[in-house]
Amino acid sequence: MAAITALIFVGYPHPNDGGLRPLVTIQYSEGDRPAFTFPRHTGERRDTSSRFVLIPSLENMLDDLLMIIAYREIQDPNVVKCLNSFCNENVEQLGRLKVYEELTPDQRTEIYEHVKKITCFPKVGICLFKGSELQNTVDHIKEYKMEYEVCTPSLTSNTSSF
Repeated sequence: MAAITALIFVGYPHPNDGGLRPLVTIQYSEGDRPAFTFPRHTGERRDTSSRFVLIPSLENMLDDLLMIIAYREIQDPNVVKCLNSFCNENVEQLGRLKVYEELTPDQRTEIYEHVKKITCFPKVGICLFKGSELQNTVDHIKEYKMEYEVCTPSLTSNTSSF
């Protein structure tokens, strides 16, 4: 059974008090393989019963996450064109992307470079739970032109009620 080890919020910074006004919340879970789960777009509303799932590469999890945010939330034309072309399909309609199976390392690098050039990226807040594998690649966020906050555990309990 998978456990949620990070939550990612994508939205806009509050103009006065800091923080974030989220437009989308993405769950990062770890089990037999890591996965980012996005609410599925259905026209103008979000259908919470249907999801988009990203199975990221282990070495570039954060880059894969930002690639899909650029594809789905920003709908950057360069990222949309590359990703759909490389996958030979509309990725959004598939409802999932398995990075290792559907993109070569060179294709991923090309898309990451497009994402790094985006200047209108929304604010991203990443809340990491203790032991999250996402911690291993979260520093890559410094390579992108965006406002971000990464929250790591500073106060945790070793007791469990289960």
